[in-house]
Amino acid sequence: MDAIVQGAMAGAIGALLGGGLAWAIERIAGKKLAWTRVLPLAGVVVVLTVWRMVPSDPRVQAMDALDQIPSVAALKAHYPADYALLKQAVTGIDLAASVLEAQNMVRPIIASVIARQMPKASPDSTYDVMQLLVDQLTVLRRVDPAVCVSMARGGTSDRDMGQVMPVELQQRDGEVMGRLLTQTATDPEPPARRLKEEELVALTVRTLERLSPENAVPTLDLLMKMPSKPTARQNELLCDYYIASFAAILALPAPVAGVRGRSFFATK
Repeated sequence: MDAIVQGAMAGAIGALLGGGLAWAIERIAGKKLAWTRVLPLAGVVVVLTVWRMVPSDPRVQAMDALDQIPSVAALKAHYPADYALLKQAVTGIDLAASVLEAQNMVRPIIASVIARQMPKASPDSTYDVMQLLVDQLTVLRRVDPAVCVSMARGGTSDRDMGQVMPVELQQRDGEVMGRLLTQTATDPEPPARRLKEEELVALTVRTLERLSPENAVPTLDLLMKMPSKPTARQNELLCDYYIASFAAILALPAPVAGVRGRSFFATK
């Protein structure tokens, strides 16, 4: 990073949050800001709550129920190969599987399609996804910060999302992801421009501003280390940071936020 930009970013953070944080930014400036990519799309948090709703052999009726979810309906309409994989997974689930096991088997299939299509999302679709993610991760933060971190990283959950997520968020999830999958299949956007390094640093600054002063420095230190197995306290800090990252983008005017969000998701 240019020394002038580096100094300006360190000075800006120092003025806002104290000299300790300015020192931290100086320490990381010029390095790849890898933590910005610890936020893959969380994707569909609830795709198999119907598992508990159908009698006898749930595999017989599960696909019919799933087809009523807008995201799955969009998958069926526009992504036949992926829909076939989903159907194969559902019909192949062991009858002894719990709701949680069924969710963790099925969710990655839809989430992978969403992640693949996200670069083609319009600014409006991207904005809606970010709003949804903030609300979902905020719920998970209250329930279990470790689950929040796992889901933000695109992992699995040891909680039944049908029990954790309010019905309104379950419905919004299907609707938002359904619109995303339809839009990217029928009217895809060209690839978004990636964020420049100074833009990533600026986003980090705005995100850290949203954290309490006593948490900003340890959070930045944690992001640089990125432990594979965070402690309970580290999960709290990481979850708060992930939520604040999207909130920092959403704080921009809506049209700008959607465009900036596209660039954020495009940044590797």
